[in-house]
Amino acid sequence: MLLQFSVENYLSFKEQAVLSLVPSSDKEHSNNINDNGTFKGLNTIAIYGANASGKSNLFKEQTTCTYFPCVCRLSVYGTVKKVHCN
Repeated sequence: MLLQFSVENYLSFKEQAVLSLVPSSDKEHSNNINDNGTFKGLNTIAIYGANASGKSNLFKEQTTCTYFPCVCRLSVYGTVKKVHCN
């Protein structure tokens, strides 16, 4: 389960930007929360913004980390791990 994704120094992201999928304490959309017993995360999110604000670059970075995890640091349940590939 992905709970948080951060990116920096990639395409249009110079400073660190964080995408958090940890639900707030608001109970308005409780059907959008996935609870596996240990952690809670959002099922769906929306990313919106002005033209050329980095929405596509965020998706490109997530895709890069999916297909080439050697170049990414993964945060698994709050612990940052550098992925080493042989």
